[in-house]
Amino acid sequence: MKARRALIAILRRSGLWDFGRKAHRLLAPPVCGAIHNATVRLGPRFLPNDLVLKHIYDYRLVFIHPSLVELRVKIGSWRHSSHGLSPWARLCRWYGLGGGWKTAQHHLTRNLYGRFVAAGDWDERAERFDDLPVITQLFEERRPPEATDLYQRQLRRIQAGDLAWTKGGRTQPELDEQFAELIRTFETIRATGYLTQAELGLEGGDEIRVCVDRRGRLCVYGGGSHRLAMAKLLDLPRVPVIIGRVHALWVEQWMRRAGTSNRLVAIAEGVAALEST
Repeated sequence: MKARRALIAILRRSGLWDFGRKAHRLLAPPVCGAIHNATVRLGPRFLPNDLVLKHIYDYRLVFIHPSLVELRVKIGSWRHSSHGLSPWARLCRWYGLGGGWKTAQHHLTRNLYGRFVAAGDWDERAERFDDLPVITQLFEERRPPEATDLYQRQLRRIQAGDLAWTKGGRTQPELDEQFAELIRTFETIRATGYLTQAELGLEGGDEIRVCVDRRGRLCVYGGGSHRLAMAKLLDLPRVPVIIGRVHALWVEQWMRRAGTSNRLVAIAEGVAALEST
């Protein structure tokens, strides 16, 4: 872990980190979009269902009431299955599990362990998600950014020279700008409602990401938790989310309920039920 943090810090100081991120933003959408189109056209008749499902739902927006998302699952909750493997072995295993190259752009971020229908106890380690302290402190308690716990924690990291963390600015002005962006986002949502990333002219894949546990409950994971907390605070009627994973037991329940052996049909009915709630 220390070596990884040191490497990231070196890459950031040299400018290679920012260069890589810019190259990723430029190349990933057309490449992954082409792979997505080919995968969906081939369909489950020629490809594993998990691979097709991953491609379908990683592009599809599902509109749900924000109050339905009551839990949060940490990314590491499903990493135990690949513990001890080399990064290359984990990547190969991830592809074999149905992650597919559509989500290769998330290899270093949020979607490495990418099977869409996943068994196991990953959902049993979910935590309650009612709000985020920084959102409550900024917009309910009306504290200035400098008085929030998150700002002070990040500022201490900057002063200590810890540049390896992935969220937050590397200087105090950058940190101030990130909090200003949080405030602008909140004001935009309050004034115009919740717009999709595409409607805002941003990368469409950066929506709120959720998964469905064995009981059919929605859990936030990965990106979008701050925006979700804002939507909850503003009591919005609907927000767009991307479903990145569903529990195998939930799929089985919907297969029995729908009277079908086709997982694609059962999942579509289950997702439609979530949207209508």
